[in-house]
Amino acid sequence: MSPRRFYFFMQLIFIFFRSRSLPSASECLRLVWNSIPDAFFTFEEIEMALQADLSSETIRELYKFYSDSVGADPVFVEPRSLKQLSRPAVRRILCERGHWIPDGIKLLDVPKG
Repeated sequence: MSPRRFYFFMQLIFIFFRSRSLPSASECLRLVWNSIPDAFFTFEEIEMALQADLSSETIRELYKFYSDSVGADPVFVEPRSLKQLSRPAVRRILCERGHWIPDGIKLLDVPKG
């Protein structure tokens, strides 16, 4: 697991154990994963990383929390869609130019729908 991926993994664990009962925890996790181009975690990946330290039931609960929050239940670690990969790039460029979402999006003259 790369250092970057490990960092996001640790964020997931922190949010799960510290805040999962709060309604905003799931939304926070969803927003983080919508803002990055990284592949979603698989159950197998989480299980392999945590099986020595946590019970199977806790690992399943953590994965359910994660997959429900991000709206994905991947079987394989695979690249995100082009749409998802472009979101962080567009946000970064808008930020560099001093434009904030959603106002910056309106400046792009992209056709609706």
